[in-house]
Amino acid sequence: ITSVVALIAAAQFGFMFVQGAFEERQTRRDAIEQELEGKQAIILRGKRAQRKLKEWEHRSLPADLDQARSLYQNWLANAVERLRFDKAEVTSGPAMPRLDFYNRLPFTVRGTGSLDQVTSLLYEFYKADHLQQIQRLQLTPVSGRADRPGPFGPGSAGIDSPGPSQFDLTLTIEAL
Repeated sequence: ITSVVALIAAAQFGFMFVQGAFEERQTRRDAIEQELEGKQAIILRGKRAQRKLKEWEHRSLPADLDQARSLYQNWLANAVERLRFDKAEVTSGPAMPRLDFYNRLPFTVRGTGSLDQVTSLLYEFYKADHLQQIQRLQLTPVSGRADRPGPFGPGSAGIDSPGPSQFDLTLTIEAL
């Protein structure tokens, strides 16, 4: 009887030992699989970031600051000229380095035009596939309806009266 009890105890101990080894192996395997999934997610994020960088590189101005400034300023000037703004002027400011990785180039567009011309310029701006952003847009009506008095004083000629036909435009832009 003692031998049978000892044999059963030894079998139970052996079974628990083997089962513990299998559980430990499964736990290690699960941890390795989780680590692998984490690393695969990191690789996937890296590939997405690489695609974004290539897209941004394609949309950005050339790395040479003088060339970038010249090309972008010419593009803006051509757009303003094509839309026939009066007293059009496109100027650029000094480059602003960011994180030793890229430069922000400020530009200012000034001119006088109709609301249709301003809208067309904004359409051209947003249609272009450049890394650019409007920082400030200022439209000032040029005297037109201010000469006609209305019920609420000069410039309020009534609801049905047309608005000013011309605006002074100041547009501040940053390109990357």
